[in-house]
Amino acid sequence: MVLAQSTEDAEIVGREEELGALARFIDDIDRRPAGLVLEGEAGVGKTTLWRAAMRMAETKGHGIGGIIVSNVKRVAISNNKLIRTGNAIAVYTPASEVLVSGNQVEDSLFSGIRVDGNPFGCCSYPTGPTSIAVADNTVKRAGTAVPQDGILLNRTSHSTVVENRVEGSNRDGIDVRDSTEILVVDNQADSNARDGIRNRGTSAGNSFKDNRMHGNAEHDAHDENRTLNTWTDNICTTDFPAGTICRP
Repeated sequence: MVLAQSTEDAEIVGREEELGALARFIDDIDRRPAGLVLEGEAGVGKTTLWRAAMRMAETKGHGIGGIIVSNVKRVAISNNKLIRTGNAIAVYTPASEVLVSGNQVEDSLFSGIRVDGNPFGCCSYPTGPTSIAVADNTVKRAGTAVPQDGILLNRTSHSTVVENRVEGSNRDGIDVRDSTEILVVDNQADSNARDGIRNRGTSAGNSFKDNRMHGNAEHDAHDENRTLNTWTDNICTTDFPAGTICRP
């Protein structure tokens, strides 16, 4: 399911059956594990019903479910506020040309924003997500249940992470793992529990430019394959390999 750009809430007419099912689902959340899937062709009102479900959950004091997309192309996940979710926003293979922008994510149990070509840690896919843009999001305190990253790109390619602010994550602020041709530019990553920005695994051919990282526990910037990636004009204090990334 995809949430498009937010608009003002409008009265929902003629969807009493669906709204009743949503209300029953939310009433059952405290009694048993539950998941919700809204299916249908484009334009039938999935987004409107999803927003109604979020409002119902909030009035009952529940956290809300995150947004997960897979096998989609040319969609946007924009201008949502997600608090105390699992993976707040997840883009799974074989998604392509997805824009994740203008979202506010706080206190997610796991990753704040996750772009992942191997989401279950078990399976090999021909290609991971491609041409994903993660831009102008704010992610605070990701990984409240277990150590996770504010923004994670795993086994993806030809994607951008631009002008995001990530702080207080329980692992890395921005983590690029086993990915290629990634552009990470003009992000702020502060006060994260491990690194501000970390390039890890087999990641190569990636560019990191004009990022600002301060007060991170291990390193502000960390690259496990430093010679295979480009770092330019990044403002930070601590780096690995030492002295090869940060510009004071």
